[in-house]
Amino acid sequence: MLYAADHTFFRGAQDPALHAGPTGAPPAPAAPQLASFFSGVHNPAPSPNQAGPLGVAAAPADLIATEYCGFGNPDPTFINVDKVACDGSFATIAQIATPNGGGCQELYMTIAPALAAGAVPFAFAPRDYFITAGPNIYQLRLPLSPVLFTSIPDGGCSNPGDHTGITFDHEGIPGLDFNMIVTCKGSGGVWKVEGDGGLDYGHPATVVNIGFIRD
Repeated sequence: MLYAADHTFFRGAQDPALHAGPTGAPPAPAAPQLASFFSGVHNPAPSPNQAGPLGVAAAPADLIATEYCGFGNPDPTFINVDKVACDGSFATIAQIATPNGGGCQELYMTIAPALAAGAVPFAFAPRDYFITAGPNIYQLRLPLSPVLFTSIPDGGCSNPGDHTGITFDHEGIPGLDFNMIVTCKGSGGVWKVEGDGGLDYGHPATVVNIGFIRD
């Protein structure tokens, strides 16, 4: 199953009658259908300050999404992280401080896979959530509040301040060894993040630069 986020999710459904042929003639071929929305995740503010989800991450028992904007929250400098139920309903499970002090920011996420328990030299806890906010990587392990897992020492993650990519090595590539991988848009920096941070260690995790990808 593939889940994708679309922060501009307010659009009308297609009308099948628009694709009908002339009276008495065979129906005209239907136009390709837009993908239907599984969940209407959105920030609390009414239109025009309401927008859909941005970051999304899934595991066999979890589907989580970040809202695109902080509008409507009691403190609009925070963006909601939502957990989506099997029926498409959603509930806020955490809030993350935006890197630029509010507004609409692209916060991305990943879920530690089972393979990350074998990360070298420090194991990750499978099913922990990790959320980017500029150079900051937050760890979320329910029912606890999010904690800062580490910060990436790369100005390209601070400027533009969002668009920080995050995933895990799923192949055991030598040098990556099932650890977290973070990318910085502004610099092209690629960083390995080890598992020795956050809730289990009480200090920022070790980060190692593994190169830069240029346009």
